[in-house]
Amino acid sequence: MACATFLARLSQELDITGDGLISRDEWKKFLELLRDERRHYLKQRAFVRSWPLAYWARGTGANHTDMCGLVSSGMIPQGYFDDLWYYIANHHPILSICFCDEDHPLTTLSKVVLETEVLLVTLLGAGIAYAFIRAFGVSREQEENNEPTALLTVYLFALFFITIPSMTVATMLIYLQSCPCLIYKRSTDRRTCLRGTCLCIGRIISVTLLLIVGFLAIVGVILGLELRGEDFLFWWISGRVQAYFLWFLWLLFREFNLLFSIPFLGIGRWKTEREKSLNGSGSIFDNVQVTLEEEAIYEGAHPMTIVPLRRASTMRTKRATL
Repeated sequence: MACATFLARLSQELDITGDGLISRDEWKKFLELLRDERRHYLKQRAFVRSWPLAYWARGTGANHTDMCGLVSSGMIPQGYFDDLWYYIANHHPILSICFCDEDHPLTTLSKVVLETEVLLVTLLGAGIAYAFIRAFGVSREQEENNEPTALLTVYLFALFFITIPSMTVATMLIYLQSCPCLIYKRSTDRRTCLRGTCLCIGRIISVTLLLIVGFLAIVGVILGLELRGEDFLFWWISGRVQAYFLWFLWLLFREFNLLFSIPFLGIGRWKTEREKSLNGSGSIFDNVQVTLEEEAIYEGAHPMTIVPLRRASTMRTKRATL
């Protein structure tokens, strides 16, 4: 009974024109809708989990990016730069605000709020770094004179108390706002309600954290300027800016490493996933475009007649004669 009712509802939804027939175009639109929904689901999972990297097989055709002739010379695999830019555009803290994919689970406003929170949270790290730097005997005069020991001390403390913590906090906030464990195929209302509730809670926590940390940051900046001077603010901002550039180095060393791979640590994942995506042997693999075989099936299919459901046992669907 339930199956028959479902089929009846499905047939009525497919019949867009209401003429009792499912034409080739209507059936094709339905399959394309399923394809787009599948793509939306897989892309959202990939964005929040940073996996897979080469799933969509960008740059495998005639149109691909070749920088300085590295691809044509065989030094870099085809599609490497295409996947690299796509990953950067969707995951970099700043570039993703402007260039992310339309299916990205985080909105532009969410990304701006997230980055603001990271800046405010790392203000605490800047204060700790300042205290340790001065405790190690590095004075402002030594910094201004560009003494190597003083500059190295400042750099290391800024790296470990501002830059690296800011990258960790950013990752935690991304998971808080996107709820990756609840990204689903949008198939049931219960899952929709559950994910909506969790996202709402995550955003409330995020906004509350922003307000609290923002207030503390304002107080900290005022006290920092009075007690520590402008170099305190310089370390704070430069520490986060350093994270933007360090992010690229970490990406090239880990995910997009072409020199060697360590699967356990996730090093060199792109090369392995590219090979799997090209031969269709990956753990998840799906076409994002209608294939030629599917197109041939669409063109050769016959429209189907929809018989109204009177009783569950009498519902049937038959092919109409052309």
